[in-house]
Amino acid sequence: MEPGRGLATLFVCMLTTVLGAPPGDKHNILNLVTFNTNLAFPDPTAQGRLGLLQEGFTSGRFGGVADVMCMQELQEVEHQKMVRAAARSGKFTSSLSFLDTYDTATLALLANQPACNAAKFAVLGQCIDQSCNFTFSQHTRIVLDCVVRMCGQLLRSAGLSQECINCVNALGVAGISGQESCFSVKTKLDYRPTYGLLMLSKYPLVESVSRTFRDGASFFSRGYLRATVKGGTGIGDWTAVCTHLYPSLSGVGYIGAFSSSEEENLNNTMAMISDHAVGTSERVVVMGDMNHGPANSANAVTAEFPKNYQAVLNASYCSPYAEELGQCTFCGRTNPFLLAVAAVTRMPEPTEILDHVYLKAPFFSCRNGTTTNLANIMATRRFTELTPLGVPLSDHYGIQVSITVPAGDSSTTAGLTPPPPLLLLMAAVACACTAGILERH
Repeated sequence: MEPGRGLATLFVCMLTTVLGAPPGDKHNILNLVTFNTNLAFPDPTAQGRLGLLQEGFTSGRFGGVADVMCMQELQEVEHQKMVRAAARSGKFTSSLSFLDTYDTATLALLANQPACNAAKFAVLGQCIDQSCNFTFSQHTRIVLDCVVRMCGQLLRSAGLSQECINCVNALGVAGISGQESCFSVKTKLDYRPTYGLLMLSKYPLVESVSRTFRDGASFFSRGYLRATVKGGTGIGDWTAVCTHLYPSLSGVGYIGAFSSSEEENLNNTMAMISDHAVGTSERVVVMGDMNHGPANSANAVTAEFPKNYQAVLNASYCSPYAEELGQCTFCGRTNPFLLAVAAVTRMPEPTEILDHVYLKAPFFSCRNGTTTNLANIMATRRFTELTPLGVPLSDHYGIQVSITVPAGDSSTTAGLTPPPPLLLLMAAVACACTAGILERH
């Protein structure tokens, strides 16, 4: 054999052996996306944005940026059904939602009940009528602010179901006094809790779990979805978590079970990452609107519950988006959506990084809360462009974290660690034999 040809064959063979694929197909890219849709409360653009969200899936645009996607604030049952159907046509063959937990008997029980019990709502409703001079067109933020400030104690003691709160959130003032009332029969089925979460995947989701963070109903009830993502991504099976943690709600009082919204956010955070399957799994990705994040002075980003963000880093996670890009995802000074809301509510919104894709060490390349090799992990801000409605798709921007993985690699650190010398030596010997370099002539 000619020496030059033998060396070339050796090189190609080593690439194939070490990377597990021909040089022309030597990498997989795993795209992870989190996006808060801002469809939890009614606003003039909500229906139009919902339609654009569906079109993003049916057109294949979202499939081009995500392999696994965590969506928040898809509160309404019908909205979740519509988005799931659109996602299936866009190659997201698997999905997970709190809706999957309802059995046939429970659905039948809910089918003929109103979302709200008129007797339980009566005293609270009287307080709202007397204290808050609402109109049908008022922004939900103004409604919430008045209800919490003026009727907070009654709200805590009213014993409203989560279905009732969901219905009032969705229909606004009309849900209390309009024809499409939350006291109508069959609304309990329509407004059963989804916690706004929907996980979508191009790969099978198995061993799925859905959990709430606390018992009892809340205007801002929270939970998380967890599943094992099976194969196809180049890193073997891994644990995906999709969540939405408790918000700070600046300008609106806190009426939860803790001393503050910051404490409730921390409780959510620690409950999620100490989940047994999450805590014991080596390969974990946690995605969602965390409602906490660090400051970034270079990008004029202010911190939100920074101690809670640090608690995640201390638990051996890192946030490549916050580190690498550091741009706001909730941008009160520049997002036209939030500027329009602030003009109505007279409550300016902050500029923060609230959305994260957390990667867990040591499998992913994190050390002391820092991503140690960003060469193979790229973070991008998504869904920032204006829609035909004159606003972006949401008040939050989405984020995408792309992980480059050598094809066939299911055991090393997500493609971030080079092959060990022993593996290279073994590959060289095996390939040399194949190439004929060690043949006796």
